[in-house]
Amino acid sequence: MKGRASRRDKKRLERIQETGAFLTVRPSRRDGTELERDEFRDAVLLRMGLVPKNLPKTCDGCGATFTVEHALTCKTGGLVVMRHDDCRDEFGDIASKATTPSRVTTEPLIHYGGNEPVTRQANGASNT
Repeated sequence: MKGRASRRDKKRLERIQETGAFLTVRPSRRDGTELERDEFRDAVLLRMGLVPKNLPKTCDGCGATFTVEHALTCKTGGLVVMRHDDCRDEFGDIASKATTPSRVTTEPLIHYGGNEPVTRQANGASNT
């Protein structure tokens, strides 16, 4: 099957060999392994190389045409930031268990007004 597949499908077939654990893990709200029905359906569709239903026409972050590839790589839209924040929150939770919760904080996002991108951090350092 791999021999006749397109380059994109070959990459997908290689990737799915190592990314199917969510299909065999028992769903648990406590462990964070429970998926909503739509999340599970979309994950299976992506795994099969199909496009999930009800995708927006344009990216809410940058206005570009919305595709699965764009959703996974856009630095302005939601998924890259959401994945980062999920990792940040999980790391913060682990760190608060190792020390004390009051020693671990998440800096708030500061909006400087208007539709301008945030170019400074809370300490005044530049993001660029």
